[in-house]
Amino acid sequence: MDNNDLMKYEGDRLVTNTDVDAPTGWTNDFERVRGHEWQENGKIANILGAAGIKGKAKPLFAFEQGNGEVLFQARDSFYLYGPNNQLILRIENYSDLESLASALDRTGFDDVETGPL
Repeated sequence: MDNNDLMKYEGDRLVTNTDVDAPTGWTNDFERVRGHEWQENGKIANILGAAGIKGKAKPLFAFEQGNGEVLFQARDSFYLYGPNNQLILRIENYSDLESLASALDRTGFDDVETGPL
């Protein structure tokens, strides 16, 4: 996965490469999701690979509060990554980004079921 798969420009802002708007309280700012660490052989990419996540991981949004958790996609699944403790949780009840982002926008994590890898 090259940089163009991970990022794009919106005006003069470097953001994650998704057409879905970030939910309230989240950002698609490329630096906030630690975008360069997701590249092949990057720090986060190596952590995810060691955890058994298959396929290239694509960062989508970073939570603006708390520890800056990152919502990302690998293959057809969505996950949360905690950068401080390297905790990875699988999103269990959403399989498309638009619905997941809408749920996060409406109710935060109340409607999002997560589970361990």
